[in-house]
Amino acid sequence: MVSRKEQKEQTRQAIIESAADMFREYGISGAGVSDIMKEAGLTHGGFYSHFDSKEELIGESLGYAFKERRNHWFRKLEGTDKMTWLKKVISRYLRGDHRDKPHEGCAMAALGAEVGREGEMAKEIVEEHVRETMTALAQRMPGPRPIRGKCAVGAGDRAVALYALMIGGLMLSRNVNSRRLSDRVLRSCREMAYREIEREEI
Repeated sequence: MVSRKEQKEQTRQAIIESAADMFREYGISGAGVSDIMKEAGLTHGGFYSHFDSKEELIGESLGYAFKERRNHWFRKLEGTDKMTWLKKVISRYLRGDHRDKPHEGCAMAALGAEVGREGEMAKEIVEEHVRETMTALAQRMPGPRPIRGKCAVGAGDRAVALYALMIGGLMLSRNVNSRRLSDRVLRSCREMAYREIEREEI
């Protein structure tokens, strides 16, 4: 038998997951508390027994979405070599089914512009996710390389640029009407990302 405490935790998690999906699908401002609770199969009145505010829910749902997606991108890659790992993550991110299912995808690409207008809690959670993702990428990036023989770009900075390319490419692919152009954006960014991790010098 499920205890009352366990039931409350399960209900809270259902709200978080519902919010994570709806925020990514409709935006933070487009998904109200009543809509989120209805999607979770609950009444609006029960919200404040689980959360103090919508801002708290935003933070919790962002944290959940980031962790869930990161686990998805990195799944079953343990033991692979660095290049294979990077290529697999890039291909999983910059693909059509990720573009076509924003409610299941990267919260950064879906909500990046909105999060910048949210409170400190949301920004802190985003920053934590960004740092963790960039660290994972940097650990597998090729070492420093010269640019025109004058300076070197380290793995950490290259990971930042790679992650920004992936997020920006996915966002742009979602913001055009032409499927042909959208596919081209994904393909071009994917190929550019591959070149970035393969080339030794620029």
